Amino acid sequence: MHANIPATLHHETWKEREELPAPFLSHILKVEGGYVHHPQDPGGATRYGITEKSLQKARKVLEGLPESLKDLSLREASRIFYAFYYLPGGCSALPYPLSLAHFDGAVHCGVDRAGKLLQESLNRLYPEEEPLKTDGLVGPRTLERVFLLRSSGAFWHRLGVQELLLERMRFYGTLARKSPEIYRVFLGGWLRRLEVLYDTVFPVTT
Repeated sequence: MHANIPATLHHETWKEREELPAPFLSHILKVEGGYVHHPQDPGGATRYGITEKSLQKARKVLEGLPESLKDLSLREASRIFYAFYYLPGGCSALPYPLSLAHFDGAVHCGVDRAGKLLQESLNRLYPEEEPLKTDGLVGPRTLERVFLLRSSGAFWHRLGVQELLLERMRFYGTLARKSPEIYRVFLGGWLRRLEVLYDTVFPVTT
């Protein structure tokens, strides 16, 4: 499962040649690898997590991208991720490591779904507050709740990331139960992706 790119960009902050921050690109390489074509993946082949459909959409906006997915360079993939996932997902406004967890969700589940998962996780963490509307838009109210989380200290920030990953697990489980003939074969890999993400944002020190 890989999300298609959203239809719009944040033109007020986007510049064509901008790329992902290094830790985000490093993580994508870790969980996506290079060219992958699983015969049972309904999204088709990917390179660095970019689908053929996403590449063709991106070529209408970004100059210099190749026609073939197999020819996509890492730097070109970074430009696509930055323009169509990092900025539209509001990742630049989030504190790290919540921003990386949210970005990974945007790439794998879609910008809109990632926003809803973030809002759902914040609603679970703050049941006494007025619930956020789960519309997928990381706007002022969602950011206000995020920074309430951040101001509560490192423990609560960590708890926020953990809750977001739990929401991803619930989402994956729902997909696998709803369409087991399509998604159950991928469930182990999806959970492994969350495990790698968790180890990245909360590395074990020895």
